[in-house]
Amino acid sequence: AGDCLLDSVLQATWGIYDKDSVLRKALHDSLHDCSHWFYTRWKEWESWYSQSFGLHFSLREEQWQEDWAFILSLASQPGASLEQTHIFVLAHILRRPIIVYG
Repeated sequence: AGDCLLDSVLQATWGIYDKDSVLRKALHDSLHDCSHWFYTRWKEWESWYSQSFGLHFSLREEQWQEDWAFILSLASQPGASLEQTHIFVLAHILRRPIIVYG
């Protein structure tokens, strides 16, 4: 119910179920505490990705901040779906690559 990625990661690495959402809290705390670093990487990636597909648009800084706030809010909500940015941060937390098929 939204925690599938987090549950899968914990079950695959340590064989445990995170009933207390410790990994989600770590994800949120990492995103929040290192926001300056992750925000910059995320913004660069989003800009590069859209331009590589020929999508030429520009966002005002407020729009970037709103999108980032949404990503932060998803990390703190139990059961909320996670995005590629969350996977990137989760890989840093675990210090392991995460490969998502599909």
